[in-house]
Amino acid sequence: MRSPAGLGDAGKKLWRSIDDVFDFTEEPGKVHILTQACRVSDIIAELDEAADEAPLTVMGSMGQPVISPFIAEARLQRALLAQLYPFDWRGTAILAALNSVVGVFLYQFLDRLREDR
Repeated sequence: MRSPAGLGDAGKKLWRSIDDVFDFTEEPGKVHILTQACRVSDIIAELDEAADEAPLTVMGSMGQPVISPFIAEARLQRALLAQLYPFDWRGTAILAALNSVVGVFLYQFLDRLREDR
């Protein structure tokens, strides 16, 4: 099945990884959820790119250091992505794709922490 128009690289990659395993041609509800998950993946990729160019912390409203808004929003988007995956889709392949996204994020985050020391 063709991926929806307008997806970025991350969304297309997620689409292919799911489409290679599952056939949702007769299940438009699942296609809609997958489309939304792919769009969220694109947002996460953009936030990660912005976070790569920004400091890990910024000044909060009271002058205290707080986590970068890019990182905070990416965390929320990852939580949304996890909620978009119903586990009755034979979740192993889906969880593997999601875990790779989360794993990459954690690796990048820890790597940035090491660099800032």
